[in-house]
Amino acid sequence: MKTILLLPAFFYGLIQAALPPQSIAPLYDHLHEVNAQWQYQTDLPFSLSETVFFTDDTERIHAHLERVILLLRQRQPELSEAVLARRLHLLDQLATYSEARQFPQNLFHAQRQPYFIDHEGTACAVGHLLQKSGFEAFAEKVSREMNYAYVMDMPYPELGSWALSHGFTKEELALIQPGYSPTITWNPVGHGTDGTVRHMYHDPASQRLYVAGDFDWIDSVAAHHIALSENGQFQPMGGGLDGEITSMQAFNGKLYVGGYFTNGKNIAVWDGNAWSYEQAISDTVTALAVFQNELYATGAQGIGMSGTQTGFFAKKQNGQWLNKRSFEGPAYCMTNHNSRLYIGGALSPASFHPYFAAYTADGNAVIPATQSFERLDAPIRDFASDGTFLYAVGDLCDDQQNPTFGFARLGNSGWELLYQKDLSTGNFNRRSFKKVMVHQNQVLVSGNFQLTPFVGIYGGGVAKLVYQGSYSFLEAVSILDTTVHAMAEMNGELLIGGAFDSLGTTWDRKKAGHLLKTDQFTGLFDTDISPLSLHPNPMETHSRTILAGSGPLESVALFDVKGQQVSVPIHIRGREIEIERGNLAPGMYFVRVKGADQQLGQGKLLVR
Repeated sequence: MKTILLLPAFFYGLIQAALPPQSIAPLYDHLHEVNAQWQYQTDLPFSLSETVFFTDDTERIHAHLERVILLLRQRQPELSEAVLARRLHLLDQLATYSEARQFPQNLFHAQRQPYFIDHEGTACAVGHLLQKSGFEAFAEKVSREMNYAYVMDMPYPELGSWALSHGFTKEELALIQPGYSPTITWNPVGHGTDGTVRHMYHDPASQRLYVAGDFDWIDSVAAHHIALSENGQFQPMGGGLDGEITSMQAFNGKLYVGGYFTNGKNIAVWDGNAWSYEQAISDTVTALAVFQNELYATGAQGIGMSGTQTGFFAKKQNGQWLNKRSFEGPAYCMTNHNSRLYIGGALSPASFHPYFAAYTADGNAVIPATQSFERLDAPIRDFASDGTFLYAVGDLCDDQQNPTFGFARLGNSGWELLYQKDLSTGNFNRRSFKKVMVHQNQVLVSGNFQLTPFVGIYGGGVAKLVYQGSYSFLEAVSILDTTVHAMAEMNGELLIGGAFDSLGTTWDRKKAGHLLKTDQFTGLFDTDISPLSLHPNPMETHSRTILAGSGPLESVALFDVKGQQVSVPIHIRGREIEIERGNLAPGMYFVRVKGADQQLGQGKLLVR
């Protein structure tokens, strides 16, 4: 097994070079995180050595602006009476702006970035000063052409002239201008549920979302352990189900639900009006999958001669379930990857390589997933494929707290370890990844874990895989109080469900209702490619951008949230690009611009 992508927890944080607002650290470190111009400031009327923390980045930016205002008020530049009056008036405006705490949102970048005016029209501090002094048109021009630039990199003579006539230096404007941290905003799904969400499944054919778990109502709708959402409205599915629900799969216009039910059956079938039941071998069905237009089930049954639970692998054929293979040890998951159906679990070495297997495309045999003698050292809990790699997740440690693989991927050269519990730093104080999925070209893991790097983004429940050169690390994208059992994608949004009932830090808890969603991910983005400043954004009929530099543009491509290219009228005039809406449905889209031999820009485009 290769471990070339594994880094110690403390190094992950150093790569990110980000200080979480909740970190207890000197005030200088927090202010420098918001704006690096603090390193050049002298003769301060306050101390930056006090140790502080903040509930979130909004409060930290507010603290930054408060100190900037104190510093600029105590300075006494030689100005005319009229210019000084304008300076003091704008500092008052800046104080009001800071107190309102309505700052731009960073939706389109994976790192801290200035936003002159964001997608909702919220201006940064410098943009706000321009607007309040009657220079709205110039602020709009900056937003169109250099929305994500730092003040010191803006070449506009108008900016220098405005600063001079309003009593500021360009260096002071640079100090005012914050960078904004990446924003992942989780929102409740209606009123949530009254119990743990265990599984979710989105059927792309019917555009229905199915949710199952230990609940009796969902979004104020009575639904016994299972419900469907259509057009944003939840509705019950008959009288619901009694028993353990482990998996769901649409097949031939019906929904198949795996598990173990109180009537002794292990598959329930919903035809749109009522439930019926089937039996795939015995005991618990743990996973269902469609492979080559046929339905398969796998799971666990009984206790074998070795004293351990055995597994089964069955196929529905001519209306009957036929056992295709038995395993020593239970199977937990299945997925399609490169014309094979992969099976994972706590499978025994007596059968083949432990914990993983593959069903061949011709449907005749179960074979090892790789031909070498490598193995994963813990049961596989879930699989996901991006077409190139097969990703596997499992427990982060065994019952004796010894670290196990946690997160790995299978490529042409075998298994590569992506993440493992680091006992020396204690960067995990919980113990399992439950699910893995590919969402907007990003690999996400969820489960019962907590990331606590020395420096970096604190959080738990959901994390994304981030590549930095030849290294990889996990970056938290949520702060949840306990396990995330399920993830699903629907209409470009990521939905998560679990046992959690609260979202946020201990200083700022919000009700979560076991079910949350977000549409804020940068999955198609490469941080080495320049961001596009699209305007207007969101768009209703068209959007434009002007690229800096020179040279011909080769192509402009637009992708939907699933990474599929979509066709709309796009006009290229020199370095200016205009995108027409055409027949685009409302939602999130990704724009990529190519030159002769390289990517020139990328951006997110919201369509109303």
